[in-house]
Amino acid sequence: MALWSALFSRPARTPLHSRPSLTLFFLLTGAFLLTLVPHVVQFPLWLTVGVVAAMVLRSIIEVYRLPLPSTTFCGIVAVVLLGVIILQFGTVLGRDAGTAFTAGLLAIKFYELRRPRDVSLIIFSCFFMVMSALLYSQVLELFIYCLIMMWVLTALLLRVHTGDLPHDRLLRMLRQSGVIFLQALPLALFLFFFFPRYTGKLSISLNESPIGLTGTVAPGSIAKLAQDD
Repeated sequence: MALWSALFSRPARTPLHSRPSLTLFFLLTGAFLLTLVPHVVQFPLWLTVGVVAAMVLRSIIEVYRLPLPSTTFCGIVAVVLLGVIILQFGTVLGRDAGTAFTAGLLAIKFYELRRPRDVSLIIFSCFFMVMSALLYSQVLELFIYCLIMMWVLTALLLRVHTGDLPHDRLLRMLRQSGVIFLQALPLALFLFFFFPRYTGKLSISLNESPIGLTGTVAPGSIAKLAQDD
């Protein structure tokens, strides 16, 4: 009983007015799941099923406004997730393990969704998650999908900072987010054409073999192999 009281102690019973509205919560949940769509083919099956199940349970908790678990409980679940990720990938670093671990932590973070700061943290983390899909592929369709998701996430961020008002519909927020994108376009083009590109040896591990060729050869793969020290 003492352990149970420690895991579900007083901080779990937050005032209802401090949590986001149901509209914002479901918009945030939908946006989070959509950011994971490009990663589904890379994620292990247990992680995909676990994240979806966690979000379904979290939605039930939010609909009935049940008390959220304590920070201690969420920390224990995060440690368990870390252990499972290490067992699955052998490391927590690198592209595959890092994105999988981040997705799991974001699902856990939904169980600590008590203040606008928590909502903003999830949104900014979703920005990272959706752009990390470009570490696996740079096809035009995926890039357009990432831009659309960034547009939606920016709209949700606007709703958070304007007070999560009932009359703030998604279409209105998307319109304002689109204006922000258009305002940022000249700066983005300027940086793309005139900002110097780094050509040093700074890189991240993409879990790719540095030597040898796979069963298929893509344009530029032999040149990439020849430039590897």
